[in-house]
Amino acid sequence: AIRTLFKRQNEDFYRYGVGSGLVWDSKKKQEFKELKLKSKFLKASAKDFYLFETMLLKKDKILFLQEHLQRLLNSALKLGFKTQELKALLATHTQERKCDFKNINLTMLDELLFRKDNAFLDTSFITSKEDNALLRLKLLKNGKLESEILPFTPNSSKTLFISQESLIKDDLSFHKSSLRKPFETHSKLYKKGLCYDILFCDDEGHLLEGSRSNLLLEFDEGFFTPSLENGLLNGIYRSFLLKHKFIKEKTLFKDDLLRAKKIFMLNSVRGAVEVSLKEKF
Repeated sequence: AIRTLFKRQNEDFYRYGVGSGLVWDSKKKQEFKELKLKSKFLKASAKDFYLFETMLLKKDKILFLQEHLQRLLNSALKLGFKTQELKALLATHTQERKCDFKNINLTMLDELLFRKDNAFLDTSFITSKEDNALLRLKLLKNGKLESEILPFTPNSSKTLFISQESLIKDDLSFHKSSLRKPFETHSKLYKKGLCYDILFCDDEGHLLEGSRSNLLLEFDEGFFTPSLENGLLNGIYRSFLLKHKFIKEKTLFKDDLLRAKKIFMLNSVRGAVEVSLKEKF
């Protein structure tokens, strides 16, 4: 076929073939040039394809460093990235933690993790002069790690928009990578202070995630976050709250936003932020 992407059941990789429809006056050099053009996007996207983590850097400590590095490693192994440098970094920042969350609610936990010294602030491999900064750690396909320190901007809005663009579930939905065009397109809204985040759904009306955070709804029966199987990123803070049974997973729909007592957006940089829904922007 002229352009075909396929995957065999017993293989962990995809194949992409290109072809050409030849007629009596076709020129072989031109046809071959066209074949190269049809496959050019593979090399172009690979060049800009990387995995990354964004972490809260508090001078010489990072919140959830182990968890961020482990998620990065899991994605790298799944997507065929080289991992030698990453594994070495993770090995030097892995330690057992003792934590007791008895008689503590979500609000108290949030205060402990994001505003006080705690066991989940790991010693950093990079330092900052600021009390709060963002550390962006990139993993390239060849295994090279790159890091940069970015300013931490306080929230200027508590508004949550709903995107009119539906997300389509694919293999990359579960990984934090540079191939995130819908999220990047909408990010200008919160960067301008017009909202806290933009929430996405799929074509069937399932609630998924925000452009930079996970969704959490409070009902009389408890706290619930959209189910991972619908195609979304398992955020670090989301995963932590599920592990310690502060929240539960559930398939959620748009109508649940109106039924909820409170709406929160979760991420490992800002914690649980209560937001107000505004459907149009």
